[in-house]
Amino acid sequence: MNVWKPIAIGLAAGLALSIGIRTASADRNPTPAPAPARGGGCGGQIHMNAALISLEQALAELKQAEHNKHNWRVSAIGSVNAAIEQTNTGCNAAN
Repeated sequence: MNVWKPIAIGLAAGLALSIGIRTASADRNPTPAPAPARGGGCGGQIHMNAALISLEQALAELKQAEHNKHNWRVSAIGSVNAAIEQTNTGCNAAN
């Protein structure tokens, strides 16, 4: 098995967990709904659309991070961009 797959899954799970914790501890002021992800929805595929929105939010957080952390931030941005493109490809194939 490719060693990078479990690493990527672990990083994605950690990112999702950290976003969930941050969201749960956010103040009670309502925030506007996030803009639709690149590729505009997923033709009724709610889970794929939710994944695109989460990936766009993760990308925005990574872009706002202050330090590059020995090039890991840049690498993470590239990985999230690749995940967005793959998800869009899946949406387009299903449509």
